[in-house]
Amino acid sequence: MELYDAIIKDVVGALAPFTPKVFPADGEKWKSSDRNEIIFQHDTAYELGGSKNPSASFTVVTSAQGLFEPDCVKLYGKDLQEIKSDTPYAKIVLIQADDFSDDAMKCYNAIKDIEFVAYDVFLKGVMTRISALDRKEQVRISKTALKEGITFGKIAASYIEAYRKNPHVKAVSVIFVTEDLGIFPMLSANAKKVDDITITLNKVLSGMNFDCATCNLKAICDEVEGLRELHFNCLLYTS
Repeated sequence: MELYDAIIKDVVGALAPFTPKVFPADGEKWKSSDRNEIIFQHDTAYELGGSKNPSASFTVVTSAQGLFEPDCVKLYGKDLQEIKSDTPYAKIVLIQADDFSDDAMKCYNAIKDIEFVAYDVFLKGVMTRISALDRKEQVRISKTALKEGITFGKIAASYIEAYRKNPHVKAVSVIFVTEDLGIFPMLSANAKKVDDITITLNKVLSGMNFDCATCNLKAICDEVEGLRELHFNCLLYTS
């Protein structure tokens, strides 16, 4: 399952010149909620990715080992207790999972199941708005949560616990960025590419077009290692 490997390498390489704060994946978790919190203005400390600050968010899955440091949390920029106003924000989740390269349907279902976790983790004092259209995530942090000691390490530990409930997940790394390091255009472009790859895989499974000469997804298949193989495996399977 190598569909997103180039994106992982791109992100890891772009962040290599910078020194992050590192937190344990199995550290203290933040308080959970049974729904996405509604935080009103009077209890809002700030918004991550708010006030037209750059924002990007995506999850990528690989079966390869060694592409990223497993089971850790990295923060590039200020932690929640240090931030005083709206700030740039990125959340990238890197996941190593079982290999389903020989079965396009299992591959797609595994990816979607893993991606869905981001929509199913609710935390006290945290209001998350995810825009699928522009691939951004804005997070409102409450003053109450700050007083009670919320940190990125605790948030990430909650997410990692949720991801590890999936039996196919072997390792998780969560990356936060709260400083404009000059990499947000790259992160936004890769967020779009993640969507393009997943959409292409979905269309491959639906059997929409197996003529590469006329397919409007040819550019994605040509660029992404593994997609072409899945495409023709589906062709053989449906012949």
